[in-house]
Amino acid sequence: MLLVKYYWIHIMGRKRCKVNVRKKKFNRFIPCVVILSVDEQYNELLIEKKENKQLNYINDYAKAHNLLIIKIIRKGYSGKNGKKQSFHRAISFMEQGKAEALLITNMASISFGIADAYHKIGIIKEKGFRIITVDEGELDMKLHPFSKIT
Repeated sequence: MLLVKYYWIHIMGRKRCKVNVRKKKFNRFIPCVVILSVDEQYNELLIEKKENKQLNYINDYAKAHNLLIIKIIRKGYSGKNGKKQSFHRAISFMEQGKAEALLITNMASISFGIADAYHKIGIIKEKGFRIITVDEGELDMKLHPFSKIT
């Protein structure tokens, strides 16, 4: 994307002309880990179909917001153990320095309730990463870092 500005300059002090100056605007891509989650448990073909549909939805959002998908974690079901395992796999992948953000469709895909959602957002923020949902945008607790009281 180019940012175009016009400047009026004097050439040898006599003529005034309009000069087109183009500056390149560089957009930085944010590397992300994607967790796919569906509510189907028994029909494997239906699980794969729903995950692919969810991935297309996430891809559209990622293209529009300069997000680069590095890894996709497919869990196949949305049971309690599946949510925990996929969340911890995504955190460990981000801790290796390969990604900076977690990208999901909505917070319900990795959490069981409001308290669990805040707990997981806190874990991600404490480690210095970002959590972005397609439905809610970037999630932030808006807390300042705590200082140790001695």
